Amino acid sequence: MERNMPNQPDKETNRKPSSSSSSSFTSTSTTKKPPNRKFFHNVEPIFSIAQPKTQQLQFLDNSDPGKSAVVRKKAREWVHWNKQHELAVKTKKTEKKSHCDEVEFEIKGGGKGSVLQILKSEGVPNPWMNVAAGRADPFDAFPQVGRNIDHIIEYFLTSCPEEVPCSDDKYAWRPRNQELQLSKENSILCNMAEDYVSFVLWLYATTLIRDGIAGQFLSEEALHYYKLSLQSMQKAVSTMGGEYSDTFICALACFTACANFAGMFEAAEIHCDAMMKAISVKGKGDLVAGFVQYRPFTQKGIQWCEFGVAAQNRALPKVPYMPPAVIDDLPYSVSLETDRLTSVTLSSIPPVSDHFKNLFQMLHRLALSRANSSTYGLFPNKMKMDPAVIRPMYDSECIILHMLSSQQKAGHEYSKIDVMLTEACQLFFWIGPRGLPPEMKLCDRLVVWLKDALMPLLEDSTSPQVLSPPDSLQSDSQVDPAETLAPHLQRADSSVHIISSPRTLDNALLWGLYLGNIASSAHSRPENGWYQEQLRYRMQKLEIKSRDDLKQALNVFPNTAGFNWIDIRKLGMLFSG
Repeated sequence: MERNMPNQPDKETNRKPSSSSSSSFTSTSTTKKPPNRKFFHNVEPIFSIAQPKTQQLQFLDNSDPGKSAVVRKKAREWVHWNKQHELAVKTKKTEKKSHCDEVEFEIKGGGKGSVLQILKSEGVPNPWMNVAAGRADPFDAFPQVGRNIDHIIEYFLTSCPEEVPCSDDKYAWRPRNQELQLSKENSILCNMAEDYVSFVLWLYATTLIRDGIAGQFLSEEALHYYKLSLQSMQKAVSTMGGEYSDTFICALACFTACANFAGMFEAAEIHCDAMMKAISVKGKGDLVAGFVQYRPFTQKGIQWCEFGVAAQNRALPKVPYMPPAVIDDLPYSVSLETDRLTSVTLSSIPPVSDHFKNLFQMLHRLALSRANSSTYGLFPNKMKMDPAVIRPMYDSECIILHMLSSQQKAGHEYSKIDVMLTEACQLFFWIGPRGLPPEMKLCDRLVVWLKDALMPLLEDSTSPQVLSPPDSLQSDSQVDPAETLAPHLQRADSSVHIISSPRTLDNALLWGLYLGNIASSAHSRPENGWYQEQLRYRMQKLEIKSRDDLKQALNVFPNTAGFNWIDIRKLGMLFSG
């Protein structure tokens, strides 16, 4: 058998193909299978190029200095953590947790301990986690009215004028003097929040006063609470059955004051009459017997809310004279200074009725209690004046109302100067010691009545008859209103008066024009132009050229430095410097 050598060609391959074989090759070449390329797939190159892996950035989390180990965080994880941390700091979480974790707290007088708060009922929030320090009512202790009321409570405690005089609410907001003793029973907010009906009325009153000072009575918020007030009052009347509680009477009194301040005088009379009937029902037909059955705060609210209705009508209140108990008396130095200032006032004005001695004495006492301590230095810095001034405030308004009601009768025996000074004292009392903002609609009537009393005196200010007191005043057959007051407030003789002169009349006119100008300037009442013109003329006549000159001329009357609404700085527009 022949073998072919490796380097020798095959014999068959050297053969020349025949014609038949060539034709068969051409026919089979088209169906030839593709070559097997597994060899190329299995061949590995002698080198390769590999992509380098990306190095991930990591940051050290050392935000907590108390950790024992430093934790590494990836870049994206760190960015997300920063965003969540900033969001948690800027916004407060509102989601309530359904489960309560173990809370560790410091126990006074002991060491640390842990208390496991387990809230069994589902959906009850953890009270420690949901108390907001910035809220006025963090524990939701007040009746729910369906709206956020934190801004109303904060306004009432910080900026709202005193709705009921001599209450303790003004000391409750971040008190500076920790030694002042606050009483819950003497708080407007605490008493009005005892029931839904009284609380809704209080919200309406507070928003009404706020909007009235801003010059926009009955805003959307005030109207909302007014609607709630009507609904709650109707529901309360239908369910009480004649047993009118303290909260219901407080709500009626609040309704009366709201209508009075907003200029709805007829509605104020209707509410006041309803309040008197409810009190009489409490006393089984006796108004006084029903009145004394209510708490002291309720009694004070009834009296002062009725005073507003009496002032709008210049009439006597229906509740008889029942002064509040005197808890603290003013220092003896105040009494001496009051007597001195009263003598100065009476000697600087024309002869007037004997009632004015008691009236000016109490107004001076109220002015001293509110004046700057650096001016007189008569009061201790930590003295609470409310218990000592509530009685003079009550007696002052009682005397003024008695004089005004008597002056409305035909043939009264008061002189023109008496009528003018009575109206001036009433305006001074309400926007001064009482703290009524001049923007309230009740001041509309007080300003007009003072103008009507001033005009006759301005027309015949040079007439000597105006300066003479009527002789019949010394033998008045009518019942003296001051005789119903305390003995130390009864009338005295008028021997302190000096001989009348044009200067004394000018002093009285200057005080009346000054008060009218202050009150009428609020919201630019129509009478303001007349008051400004007359005040400028009177100042020129008395050679008053500066604010200091005017202040010196007004020093003979009760001081206005402690009252925000009648401060002399409000007349800066009348002076060039």
